[in-house]
Amino acid sequence: MTAFAGDYALCFGDESGDQGSDQKEANVDQAAVDQRIAACTAIAEDDTQAQRQRIKAYFYRGSARDDKEDWDGAIADYNQAIALDPKA
Repeated sequence: MTAFAGDYALCFGDESGDQGSDQKEANVDQAAVDQRIAACTAIAEDDTQAQRQRIKAYFYRGSARDDKEDWDGAIADYNQAIALDPKA
């Protein structure tokens, strides 16, 4: 298990794609939004992480900021994800 395993689990949650919208909403309730933002920040801002993981972390952090109605922060994170790989 890596040092970031907890951050990955909290930031990305279950990415199996098997969750319905109700389950995704429940996951938001289970993980405090501030904790999700902190976990995603640890991954997004770590240059040693794979670019793909950093892009996902910025996207998920943007989503968490959206949950907090931090629109400017969410837009900044989505823009950073796009800037890392405009063709993704």
